[in-house]
Amino acid sequence: MNQQNRQARKQPNTSVLAAYLMPLLLFLIACGVCGGGDEDGDQGCSAFKGNTKEGKFDVRTIGFEGKLKNPNKLIVGVGFTKELHIYRNSVAKADDRVPAIHSATIDPPNTATVEFKDGESGVLILTGKEAGRSTLSITGLQSEKQTVEVTDSIELKVKEATQARLTACRDNAVYVRGYPGPFKHSILSGYSKLYGHAPFKPAVTPKTAGTVELTMTPNAYSTFSPSAKAPAKATISLGKELKTPGELEVEIIDIEQIDELRLELVRPRSTMHADEVYAVVLVAYSKGRAACTYGKALLTVKTPNICKLRYNNATYEKLHMDGSVSNDLAVQMLAKGACSIAATLVIGELTLELAEGGLEMAVEESLHVPTSGGGGWD
Repeated sequence: MNQQNRQARKQPNTSVLAAYLMPLLLFLIACGVCGGGDEDGDQGCSAFKGNTKEGKFDVRTIGFEGKLKNPNKLIVGVGFTKELHIYRNSVAKADDRVPAIHSATIDPPNTATVEFKDGESGVLILTGKEAGRSTLSITGLQSEKQTVEVTDSIELKVKEATQARLTACRDNAVYVRGYPGPFKHSILSGYSKLYGHAPFKPAVTPKTAGTVELTMTPNAYSTFSPSAKAPAKATISLGKELKTPGELEVEIIDIEQIDELRLELVRPRSTMHADEVYAVVLVAYSKGRAACTYGKALLTVKTPNICKLRYNNATYEKLHMDGSVSNDLAVQMLAKGACSIAATLVIGELTLELAEGGLEMAVEESLHVPTSGGGGWD
């Protein structure tokens, strides 16, 4: 190797360095020379400030799929209750709530009430009472080292619920007699979804057809449990007090009528590429109609050099699932070739196997073009 080539190889890849250093550079620009907060909890760096008016607190609610989010404005439905988790700033970890809240008030007080949650520091319970706008003020300590309490506020809007919506796990799906299955519900004010513990109770007609358990986690599945002697058809309803109540008519089959298992792409693709991740779902079928039911699953990658399963931010060659419905199951493509996955689903005493070649995907080369200049130093 000549001297010129040796020197060229030892030069760092500037595009890769830039990709790593840019977030740090932007952070330093945003924060200037500030560094954390003082003993009173005031954050000198605007990038750290919470979502309250002066940024002294960060008020978070349970959002999409149970994850905490920090909205610019709090919204709660009339009759709804929701938890508020209070943090000292926007970068505080989920388990690092403020150590003490001394007071929390609503002004004007007619729209909502707020109280402390027993046994949990930094958690408030908000209940909507009357449609309107108000302000939630919070006074407390931001850290255990702090000796002077601070006060800050956040806007609150209370909305009247107007309609409910119910949908099965799939269009034209069926449910299984004697086995619980997923469906989704939402309660809206106009076109805006309302989250939290709602004051409305679901009903099943006829009553002997089964029971319903609603989840309060946004975008998560609720559960309909058909009874062992459920009729062929039933109706789930929610929010009879609303302007537009929700109704879902369901068909119910026997478990012996399930005849197929499929592992499907959530969004069908004609071409898949290495270095990409594709969401998948395991579904039982009866005569071509999806069966909304839970089951314990075992998925095994037969071509681990080409692809792996991805679940909860980890990758697997073999994955056991406990019977819940997950929106997080995916296949991560590693290289060009044929990706093959085997699957088994157990529902009660019924065991379903994925047909041979049930999910075989051709994977093309990565769309990510490597940069020139080498990947680092010798």
